[in-house]
Amino acid sequence: MKKWDEFTIPFLGLEPGKYEYEFKIDSEFFEIIETDLYTSANIKLFVTMHKSSTMLSFDLAIKGTMPAECYRCLANSEINFDAKEEKFFVAKIGSDISDSSSEEIIAIGHGESSINIVQQVFDFFHSQVPQTILPCEINNNYKLCNQEVLEKLNAVSVKTEQNKVDPRWEALSKLKDKN
Repeated sequence: MKKWDEFTIPFLGLEPGKYEYEFKIDSEFFEIIETDLYTSANIKLFVTMHKSSTMLSFDLAIKGTMPAECYRCLANSEINFDAKEEKFFVAKIGSDISDSSSEEIIAIGHGESSINIVQQVFDFFHSQVPQTILPCEINNNYKLCNQEVLEKLNAVSVKTEQNKVDPRWEALSKLKDKN
């Protein structure tokens, strides 16, 4: 069985109701999604599927950690995840693709018996990663920051000079003041 198939949830023949699944987001997950943005993680994914006669709705939750490098000082740390999103996406059963007017709504045609949620899982995970990774700051542990790197950055910081006005512009300014 391919790793990709692990994220396929069969729904045909299920009675309307609530169904719970658990998956793992790790280095193998990032290999199947074929991304270079992330390489490893130790995260559990909890999926709750609510099935009705015409649609499926999915609640997603993640809990775990991912190694990260601080953008400020390059110290190795990790990001903690603990997030939940209700109705992260909805799948309409028996709909044409043209019926889908939103990214959160997936159309499932007649005859389909399962849904693969790999892309939606990645989108949810990616939405939980901070845009600027400063684990030292997030964990309120500034001792994690590499002090040597921070000292070098402060020493090299660019000092702004007072902007000197070009004499030509100064002359034009005087003309403007006279009028």
